[in-house]
This record gives sequence, C-alpha cells and structure tokens, in this order.
Amino acid sequence: MVLNQGTTGVPQYPADYHSFTTKPYDTFNYQPYNLVQTPQERTSVFALGTYKLSDSVEAYFHFWHNQTNASAILAPEPVDLGNAGITVLANSPINPFGVDVGAPYATTAANCPATSNYANGICAPAAGFAFRALALGPRIYNNNTTTDQMVAGLRGYVGSSSWQWDADFDYGHVFYSQSATGFLNTGKLQASGQLAPTCGQPGMPMCLNIFNPQAPATVAGLQPYIINGGLYQSIYTQRVASLNANGNLFELPAGLVSLAVGASYRKEYTNNNPDPLYVSQGLTPCDANQLCTPHTQGGFNVKEAYAEVLIPIFKNQPFAKSLNIDIGSRYSKYNTFGNTTNSKFQVEWRPIDDL
Repeated sequence: MVLNQGTTGVPQYPADYHSFTTKPYDTFNYQPYNLVQTPQERTSVFALGTYKLSDSVEAYFHFWHNQTNASAILAPEPVDLGNAGITVLANSPINPFGVDVGAPYATTAANCPATSNYANGICAPAAGFAFRALALGPRIYNNNTTTDQMVAGLRGYVGSSSWQWDADFDYGHVFYSQSATGFLNTGKLQASGQLAPTCGQPGMPMCLNIFNPQAPATVAGLQPYIINGGLYQSIYTQRVASLNANGNLFELPAGLVSLAVGASYRKEYTNNNPDPLYVSQGLTPCDANQLCTPHTQGGFNVKEAYAEVLIPIFKNQPFAKSLNIDIGSRYSKYNTFGNTTNSKFQVEWRPIDDL
C-alpha cells in the first residue's frame, strides 16, 4: 500500500493508502543520488632488487604495495518491516490497518490475530510495509583496500651443469575496511517501544508513526536510529615457502630427458570482523538490515611436493617433427581434510614445424 499524496498528520484509516501504481508519485527516482564517477584515490609502490652472492648464486627481493580509497553514494535505504525484523501490532496507536504488519514474532496461538498465520509458536502477519527512508539521508560507503606482497629468495646453478634451483619465501596480505552511514538501526527501533501498543501512554515512549515516514515528526523521530560509521573489516594473509629445481638427466636419440622437482608449504588465513550491528541473531535480522554479514574466520595449511619428467621419443621423423611424453605427479597434504595425489600423463606431438 502507498500513502496517498498530500496526506498530513497521522494516517488513521486504510483509505489513507492506495494500491501501488506506476504513477510518478508511487515510484522513486534514484538518479539525483547517483554519482557520474566514483571518487577514488590509489597509491602504488613497488621495488625489485637482486644481489649476486657468487658466480652461481643470486639473492632477489620483490615488494608490491597498493592502497585504494573509494567512496560510494546510494539512494536512501529501502526499509521493509518484514525483512528488518520490525513488527507493528494491530492494536498499536500508529497502526491504521487493524492487522499485524511486518515481521513474524513469537507468541501463543491465543494472542495471534485471526488475520495472521500461526505455526510452532510463531505468528506471521499477513500484511507487510516498506518505505524509502529519506529521513536517513543517502547511504554512504567509504572503502579502503590495502594489498602488500613481499618475495625474498635465492636462486642459482649447480656447478656448470644444466641444473638450476630456486628457494623463496612469499608473504602477502589484503586488508579491507568499510564504513557505512545512512542505515536504520532496526533492532534499536523495535526495542524502543515507540511502535508498541503502549506508546504514548503515561510513562511510556512517544509514538513514532513509521507509516507516514516523510512527516516532519517521523523524520525527526528517526534521527536517533541512524547508523553512522558502522565498520566492517577483513584481513587475508598468505605465507608460502618453496624450493624448486630443474635440469637435464641424460640424453636420448630424440633429445634430453629433463626433470623438474619441488616442494612447498602454504598457509592461508582470513578473518572477517563485522561491526556487532551487522551480525544476525537467530531468526532476527541484524540491526543494520542490508549490511548483515556473519563473523567468520579460519585458515588452513598445505604441504606439497611434485615431480615432472619430459621424455623425448621421436625427433625429425616423417609426420613427427617431435613426439614427447610428459609425466607428472603432485602430492598435497592439507591439515583440514587429509591428502590427495594428482597425476598426469600426456603426449606432445608436433607433426610438422608449423603445427
């Protein structure tokens, strides 16, 4: 239902509302709030370095840093009472409909109106209500992402042979934070008593008529329930230590047999830490409504080893410019679910120079 245009004061009757239509008054224009270009600032730094320790050993270092700050502005929040966990009972002074409106609530069968649906201790109102919370102003997001990665290692050759090796340690992390303003603290509003049947009575909170959200009294009354600066933070880190080597084993008529081997240890961790307002409790949405997200954290580590051999079979033969066999296998052991081995066997055939 849509509040009739020009309605002032407290709507008291269903006739103060009408069914939704596509007329301009019943729809909302997002365009005035949209940005032509998202404001952002980006800073990047990198450094690369090498140092020759001997004729066959070299140390190297890589570092990357990137920081991005960006903002976004969206139209004022659409608040759906059912999704927001807000219930306005039929006997509330602000309810002109005579039926429960909004979110399901726990009660007894005797206290659940006939116009609602009752099952397993939950009374589900048959009517819903949604409004665009212009009183809260636009939704503003400020996002910050910082990414850093560092690689340090040694590499070199084994004597005068074809064998070369590489040992390195890799560390990287991504830090993300988001602050948001312009959202309705629905849990605080529901608990305030300003929507309850007892609102306006002696010693009780004043009534807040959310069924006329653009009325000056409602706009002023919603101000204490605006979320300003709700913060969400997350961090992801990865640590990798690896050792790799490759070279030739021996020669066949068709060419050199080569081998690559290596081992690595990788550890990953993530922690998503939302503001308490963003965390849902049971069947009730979080107080920030649209910003709801769970608090999650965890990590794993994996130890891996691999070997791969390339065997040349034919070379410079009719319809076989080259024919090689590639055999490889990788063993992985995860601390979370166990181990796995993945192997491959493939044939590389090149019938002519251009194919």
